[in-house]
This record gives sequence, C-alpha cells and structure tokens, in this order.
Amino acid sequence: MIVTSLIDFYKLRKDFPRYSEAQKIVDKAQQVAFLEQACADDIDDSRFVPYIQLHEFEALLFTKWTGFADFQIPEANKRAIQKIIADFPNPELINDRPQFAPSERLKNLIIPKYEKPFHGNYIALENGFDAILEKCPRFKQWVDTLVARMTA
Repeated sequence: MIVTSLIDFYKLRKDFPRYSEAQKIVDKAQQVAFLEQACADDIDDSRFVPYIQLHEFEALLFTKWTGFADFQIPEANKRAIQKIIADFPNPELINDRPQFAPSERLKNLIIPKYEKPFHGNYIALENGFDAILEKCPRFKQWVDTLVARMTA
C-alpha cells in the first residue's frame, strides 16, 4: 500500500512542518523538495510518498490548448492563453505572484467562476495525462515514483 499527497505549494499553510526553515531557501524547487522531506519525516511511514505541486495544481492545466477549447473565450484571451502555454514549456514554472498564479490566470482569462474540482479536472482530462507528464517534470517524477513503488 502507498499513501501520497498532492498539495499546492501556493499559499501553503505556515504551520506546515519546517515551513519557517524552508522560507530561507531561495530556489522554489529546492524549497518544495525540502518541505516534502519535512512532511515525510513528520509522517514517518515508509508507505507515504509526499508530493507538493510547484506552484499550484492549475499550472498543470497549461500544458496545451486542447483543454481550453470547449470554453467560450474571447479571441484576445485565447491568444493570451496560447502565449502562456508557449512562454512556459514547463508549466510548473508559471509565476507564483498572486496576480499571476495559474488559478488567477484561469479566472481572469477563461472562467470567472473557476471551480477547481469541475473545471480543473475537465481541462486536465481534455489535455490528457501523457501531455501533462511530458511537460511537467516534477509531476512526472512523482508519478514515476508511485508507479515504481506499486510495482516493486
């Protein structure tokens, strides 16, 4: 048996294990890896595989245009979405400043009443799991770890 997490790094709670210590790490990917290890140490169970999504789940949705195609989006916003996809070959690196967070980009450009469980899942399914794995290396590493642990 394996137990895992998928936690958004964006707006992570300050009471997360070793959060204050992690804030001293400048590189966000290193900071997230540190927090994942802190979480694993806190849980202290070999069946647990922690994962924190840099910066938030919605970044994974910007892997390709397909997932957005069914929404009624103004032409200027379509171009803006396509530019985001082109500008970030690795969507996991989309800026985490509050006004530019992936979820805020979705609300501002596509879905004013964005609901993660419905819209997020829809876009992810339309884009396809393979596309997400291809463009999101941290996410892929987590999935590969889970698969390896399940087949061991």
